[in-house]
Amino acid sequence: MSIGKFAKNLIMTTTLSNTEILAAVQKEFPAAKTSMACIAWYKSDLRKKNILNDKKVVEKTLDEQLFEVCAQLDELAKKKEELQMAIMMAEQEEVQEPVEA
Repeated sequence: MSIGKFAKNLIMTTTLSNTEILAAVQKEFPAAKTSMACIAWYKSDLRKKNILNDKKVVEKTLDEQLFEVCAQLDELAKKKEELQMAIMMAEQEEVQEPVEA
């Protein structure tokens, strides 16, 4: 992975500050001459390409994912209730049917 890809990945997937991103880049690529200006340029480039609209991209994405998971859980709970009702009705029908000898 290149320095640019590494830095852009951190920018897009974390809430790290520019200083923290620079430290992570320097740790991963000790010989790199990356500076704060480089990190700022990467962010600017992502914004120009409409990949990064604001600093809260990660949080917004997590909120959206949480909303989707909650909606799926609600749907599964409804299906569970429907299945439980169907089982209960089937069991009642079994009890009501006369047993043939």
